[in-house]
Amino acid sequence: MAGSSSSDKRLVLVTMGMDHYPFQRLVDWSDAWLDAAPSDVEGLIQCGPARCPHPERSVDFLDFPELEARMAAARVIACHAGPGSIMMARWSGHRPVVVPRLSELGEVVDNHQVTFARQLVAQGEVLLAESEAAFREAMDSALAGPGPGRSGADPLAMSEPIRKFDELVAEIVRKPRARAR
Repeated sequence: MAGSSSSDKRLVLVTMGMDHYPFQRLVDWSDAWLDAAPSDVEGLIQCGPARCPHPERSVDFLDFPELEARMAAARVIACHAGPGSIMMARWSGHRPVVVPRLSELGEVVDNHQVTFARQLVAQGEVLLAESEAAFREAMDSALAGPGPGRSGADPLAMSEPIRKFDELVAEIVRKPRARAR
């Protein structure tokens, strides 16, 4: 699989969440930053519907258990300003680099992510990047920092409800639909 990490590499994970809107801007910024990153950095970009310029370091989507494992193994996480992505990163001990999607660029329907990300940066929960220069600076800072610490949240408090939800959805999908008469 793309982005398989070896123990001597520092994994940088970039995720766009599960949104159907492409987030090419974050893919491009991440790809350019990874091109210039130190040789001991290995990147994995979850591109979603955006174009992935380097297939060797990208995937379209990761299923939940794989995303959770990659977040736990990552040195740095960058993501869109979706609450689910940010919460997962925080629960795995990260202070993620967050880039809000913008409606004027067709990345989302409105600018709710801008408001949300600015509130979280004011609380010290995320590193906010609203420009490519700010993204590069935040990524460099996160990579140079002490790395993820232990989160105060119990990982099972997050994983168990999501696992149960995943099972319910899988059960619904497996059940044959009743035919209309």
